[in-house]
Amino acid sequence: MALRRLSPGAGVLAGISGYRAQPEVEKLYRQVERESKNDQSNERLYGLRVLLRYENSAVPTETARQMTTVLDQEFIRISQQLGCSAEERVIAIVQSRDALPQIHRCRGVVRGTV
Repeated sequence: MALRRLSPGAGVLAGISGYRAQPEVEKLYRQVERESKNDQSNERLYGLRVLLRYENSAVPTETARQMTTVLDQEFIRISQQLGCSAEERVIAIVQSRDALPQIHRCRGVVRGTV
């Protein structure tokens, strides 16, 4: 009996469809789909260890640069304290207060703000 090879894309789809049968995975999938659809962070700044994605209408470029610098410094400080570091960049996303309820479906509550 000859085995058919799946294309890489077909293999990924087959794997996803198997996981989507589980309620927890389906809920996570819907959340990621909703967040991707509503994401308005159209600008990017690359730091040493951090990729900052942000809305240019909500954050001035200079402020975003300062944020990237602070995030890089904190990432390095924490990595040194832990004695280990991630190989890939950490992605930080800055959204306007108006965008958060659409993404998280939590009207009246804004996560990640002080």
